[in-house]
Amino acid sequence: MPPSTTTDPSAGALISGALGAFLVMAAATAVQVITITPPHAAHPSAPFVHPVPPLPERSHLHSPLEPASSDEPTTPDDDPTCVDDHPSCPAWASAGECSKNAAFMRSSCRASCHVCNSTRPRPRELSSCEDSNANCATWAAIGECDSNPGYMLHHCPVTCRMCQSATCFDKSDDCAARCRGGAASNFSAAQKCYSDPRLLGECAWTCGACAEHRFSKPQCKRDPSAAPAAVPGSVDKIFSSIAAREGATVHSREPWVITLDNFLSHQEADEVIAAGSNHGTGWARSQAGDGIQAARTSSTAWCEGKCLANPTVQQIEARVSELLLGIPMEYSEPMQVLRYETGQFYKVHHDQNSPRASAWGPRMFTVFMYVADDYSGGETHFPRLNLSVPAKKGTAAVWSSVLDSDPYQRDDRTDHESLPVINGTKRGVNYWVHMYPFRGKARLGCGNQAYIENWY
Repeated sequence: MPPSTTTDPSAGALISGALGAFLVMAAATAVQVITITPPHAAHPSAPFVHPVPPLPERSHLHSPLEPASSDEPTTPDDDPTCVDDHPSCPAWASAGECSKNAAFMRSSCRASCHVCNSTRPRPRELSSCEDSNANCATWAAIGECDSNPGYMLHHCPVTCRMCQSATCFDKSDDCAARCRGGAASNFSAAQKCYSDPRLLGECAWTCGACAEHRFSKPQCKRDPSAAPAAVPGSVDKIFSSIAAREGATVHSREPWVITLDNFLSHQEADEVIAAGSNHGTGWARSQAGDGIQAARTSSTAWCEGKCLANPTVQQIEARVSELLLGIPMEYSEPMQVLRYETGQFYKVHHDQNSPRASAWGPRMFTVFMYVADDYSGGETHFPRLNLSVPAKKGTAAVWSSVLDSDPYQRDDRTDHESLPVINGTKRGVNYWVHMYPFRGKARLGCGNQAYIENWY
């Protein structure tokens, strides 16, 4: 299938940076500064500084690719030049992807979606083509142009390839074909830009590599000796291993969602929540939203300093690494501890919010551990899978945020939400694991941007 979309608020929190004050991106819509000493390393005195832009609210407005209500869609018979770019377009259209996934379908499957002639988006004048938000490049790098077209195609037309500008343009007319990946990458528009450096100059607009969209920071260049945590086929290999474990329940195989009973003992669950929250004094309110409508209302704390040195935490980190077939915990963001009180929630979002060329690469795997079950509501719900995971103390839920065929590409099917707590307090512990080492680069002050030093 082509990359899918949703109209709900987007994305999970990511911490990075140097160590004590944190910029937390609850990627639906807001940036929050958390100051705690006991998110995301071992604590001397320097803070984790995380300049991560929040993701925009997933808009319910019509995408610029959608026809105006006054226009009558034409058919391929009306326009013989209106053709599909892919043989699967008719099947995708029958499955409703023309409306669910307007950004991809209405440009690549015009015949099947009946968006020809009058419904073709009018190209903007060169002078009017500009992005209205400084964060457009980072958002586009993680797939928001496809996942959130209602906002992105209107506010970020240059980086979403709606129009070229006077300073951001392709030098060649065949860039779309030269840069686009195949089925394994979900037809990523810029997949080949990472394997052919010539394209960065010849097809800067299509690659999202114009001068105004580039970030450079030499200390954020990845160590060439650091092996990627996944290659094509790794996701299935890791999750097949997890599925074979005692106590495993496979809720979904395509994409993978698995729970493991008794991953933590009750004693470990109690101790890790106390250590991670500095015995209740390290909580900070999460505020994701647009300032008018909240997308997340929980509280969070991050395990660093004395918490990281806690023997129970060290045992759990070793267990998580072993669960993922030996991926070192250096590749993971530090343990996040969450608390949802009665009525609190986290709307639909996706955990993968890191550009491919960031210091640590995409956020691939989530390991969420339930450390309490004395509450009602608060299920982890995957709307695209029609799946809800209830709380059970000591259970770990594990899912993938990337494709098995190309682990650099986000799998939008694992959009999820924490449903409102009806009664009591939900508590959990979370790890996010990346393609490349995270913790050391975070201490150096690297942010969640696509750095030109990692463009490969």
